[in-house]
Order: sequence, then C-alpha cells, then structure tokens
Amino acid sequence: MLLMRYSNANQRGDLCQEDGGNLQLDDGLISAVEVSLFTDQRAPDGEELPDPKGSRRGWWGDMFAGVDNPERLGDEWGSLLWLRLSRGKSRQQTYNLIRSDILAALQWLIDDGVAASVAASVFRAGADRIGFTVEIKRPENPSRKWVGRWEVVLAGGL
Repeated sequence: MLLMRYSNANQRGDLCQEDGGNLQLDDGLISAVEVSLFTDQRAPDGEELPDPKGSRRGWWGDMFAGVDNPERLGDEWGSLLWLRLSRGKSRQQTYNLIRSDILAALQWLIDDGVAASVAASVFRAGADRIGFTVEIKRPENPSRKWVGRWEVVLAGGL
C-alpha cells in the first residue's frame, strides 16, 4: 500500500516519496488508519452541520458498499472527526465524541481481523488543538502493538 502520513503542521495527509522521487510503500496499517481517520465520512441525516447549507461530505464510493458483498452494506469510509472539530469546544463531551468517532472509524480493523483491539485517548494538545493517540494490538501477537499520535485544530477554539 502507498504510504500516507498526516502532518500535524499542515493539517492534511499526503503521500510520501523516497529520495529518488518514487512513492514509498508501507505494510498498509499506518495508511489504512490515517485514511480511516482523516477521510470525511458522510454526516448522518438529521445531524447539525457547521454550515446549514453545507455539504454532508462523504466518499462517493460508499454508495457501492455491499454491491458485491451484502455483509458490507452500509460500510462507509472515514470518520466524523471533521464534524466534531469544525464546531467543538474543548470540553469532556467533545473529547468523548471524538474518541467514539475514532473507535467507530477503526472498528473495521477488528471486524476484518487486522487488529485484536483498538484503543484511543483524547487530550488537550495546545491553545487550539486536540491531540489523540490510537493503540492497535495485532491479533497474531497481542503483545505487538502500534501506537500513533496526531494533533488536530479545534475550530471552535478552547
């Protein structure tokens, strides 16, 4: 899988290149986690949007979920982090929503047997930032784990 890295400084993900200009590859876990977290999932109908006339976002490919496999009906890429970060303020309720969104976005790792468990913690990371860590334990060796840390801007301020 192509290696993608989320940049806290730039607040976006990008593909990584080697010194010679070729795209870097990874075992898929890091990129899969970052795509799952930082792709905008469609806001559910009835969910208040930051801009009432704005888009509910989402990935166009989600409309095909379940076409070849009925068990995948309703699967959607991404997370609702965009929604929480666009209107949230730094308080425990926002932290809890963000943690729930992270776990929901990564549940497929457990469902597909990629992970034995996924844990997340959310914390204040600066004047206008929320940080979070994700810990993934692998099924083949539960003592082997991967931990990622990100910081994101909270548009509602602190």
